[in-house]
Amino acid sequence: MKTQLTLKNYKLNISLGWTETERQTKQTVFLNIKIKFAKPPKATVSDELNETICYDDLTKSIDEFCANKSFKLLEYFGRELYMFLQDEIAANVKLMLQITKPQPCPNLEASVFTLGDFLKNDA
Repeated sequence: MKTQLTLKNYKLNISLGWTETERQTKQTVFLNIKIKFAKPPKATVSDELNETICYDDLTKSIDEFCANKSFKLLEYFGRELYMFLQDEIAANVKLMLQITKPQPCPNLEASVFTLGDFLKNDA
């Protein structure tokens, strides 16, 4: 049995932008996080929260990680957050992170950066 936990469209306000002026106003990005388990978490049979990844704790950790940081590029932010998440979650999982910045410039609906141990075609 294959198992995966997905956190979809987690809204996050961060200091992001190429110029210092742009970074002064927090911008909204949306995170999609996919965590593939090597084997099903014990919580699938125990119904115990401490035997899986608590997404409430994980999102609070993400908020704390981003709170006092500033990022110029979506790609740099993505890598930094990815490295942080690797440390936060179990070692025997695969991780995929997708960051969406809505309307980064006129006539562009969104910019999306994806990185991880597996990408959509691998899922």
